Amino acid sequence: MERVDDGVFLGLRESGGQQRQTEHKHQGETDELQALWGLHQQRVTGGIQHIHERLPFPLREWHSDNGSEFINACLLGWCQRRGIRFTRGRPYRKNDQAWVEQRNGLLVRRLVGYDRYSTRAAWTVLQRLYGLLRLQHNFFRPVRKLLSKRRVGSTVRKRYDTAQTPYQRVLAAGGLAVEPRQALAEQFHALDPIALAREIQQTLDVLWKLADTRPAPQAVVHG
Repeated sequence: MERVDDGVFLGLRESGGQQRQTEHKHQGETDELQALWGLHQQRVTGGIQHIHERLPFPLREWHSDNGSEFINACLLGWCQRRGIRFTRGRPYRKNDQAWVEQRNGLLVRRLVGYDRYSTRAAWTVLQRLYGLLRLQHNFFRPVRKLLSKRRVGSTVRKRYDTAQTPYQRVLAAGGLAVEPRQALAEQFHALDPIALAREIQQTLDVLWKLADTRPAPQAVVHG
């Protein structure tokens, strides 16, 4: 079964000010994160281009929500020029993007938190943090996937597969060419998970000091 080429789910989370952060989840296996400076369609498309260049497999499909940062001529043209199918979720149906929302909670909210960031310095640090997080989660964080669930009386019984890292799942799918497979193997063997975790914490410490201390602007309500 070919799973490496399935597609990519897109989701976005705002951090306030001019700097936003976006998280992209590949349906096959890997987690990819990209910090963006603003939501202009060209900036979003540029961020997706960076992710596209990092992935070791070809893309067949992008799936996003209905935000105007995704649904626009710039990103649609980018997909069409590369033969990538572009789909979107149904309006007001958040469950259509349930997986990417779950990964946003795990990779972004849980670690970065809910603080507001609006400076170039914060954007630079956030981009570095995302680069470290994608390495940690793709190479060293095994996860189980739900295979089935059934109700027996008042109990729901769930069955999971064997826990694997995204890196292991991509290799097991068998759709990688020789060069990308070798590049991933070299990258994996060059990483030290303890040093990586330490660097992530140090980067987080720097980022948290750059959080905005001023209150967020309040919307003006006209009676």
